[in-house]
Amino acid sequence: MTINPALRDRANEVLERLFALDEAVGNARAFRAILEDLHGRDLTLVTGSHVAAIAMVRAGILRAMIGTIMACLDRGTGAAIAPVSGRYLIY
Repeated sequence: MTINPALRDRANEVLERLFALDEAVGNARAFRAILEDLHGRDLTLVTGSHVAAIAMVRAGILRAMIGTIMACLDRGTGAAIAPVSGRYLIY
């Protein structure tokens, strides 16, 4: 049985995108765990500029998480998952 080369190449492209998506999901879970840990801490003992610094770290981690996910969903990158079978699933 012979496999159509164009179909094989397309399947390989989809698999590469899925591997990139899997890695992005793993990174998003790590970001979430860090955010949950920071959010769960008792900040009553922390005062002044330390509270602002912790808020900035939380915001930075959230931005990094969003950026990681968006990079994976971006149609212009090698990690894009939007184009599958000639149709755009995510815009």
